[in-house]
Amino acid sequence: MVINAYINASFGVHEMDRRSQTGACIGIGDALRIMTNSTKQKIVTKSSTEAELVAVTDMVGDVVDLKGFVAEMGYEDIQVITFQDNQSTMHLMSGGGPPPSSKSKHIRIRTFWIREISQEHDIEFNYKPTEEMVTDGFTKPLQGEPFVVFTDNILGYQNERVDGSRGVLEI
Repeated sequence: MVINAYINASFGVHEMDRRSQTGACIGIGDALRIMTNSTKQKIVTKSSTEAELVAVTDMVGDVVDLKGFVAEMGYEDIQVITFQDNQSTMHLMSGGGPPPSSKSKHIRIRTFWIREISQEHDIEFNYKPTEEMVTDGFTKPLQGEPFVVFTDNILGYQNERVDGSRGVLEI
């Protein structure tokens, strides 16, 4: 049993207050559409790394809840993989946190919290290139082929199109 979570953010995309947008897609195995989410972040972030970290810390609770639900149904050996496309955020979450200073206290708290949660609930964080993140359409407007691929993924469209291309990203 594998739970896959794709968590992404777009930095400062809201015109009025420059808040970032969080997008998430959590599923079991190949069924990516168990839970999807697209929300405006509650705080203003100062970088794309911080926006991604806020997205992960805001959404990982849902991943933990899904793992608990699946465990209560009697499944054992549940592997949880959370995908992230920002390598700086991956570095923060793996232990290379920000330098200790008063200006980064809120970031350090989030990094310590995510490390604790990931160890306690055995959550693995893996890098996935931006082109392969299925949550891009939840965080920003897409046009052309990226939009078609995104909607095909969300709708579960896996048949070949007229032009011979596949509608779902190979993940």
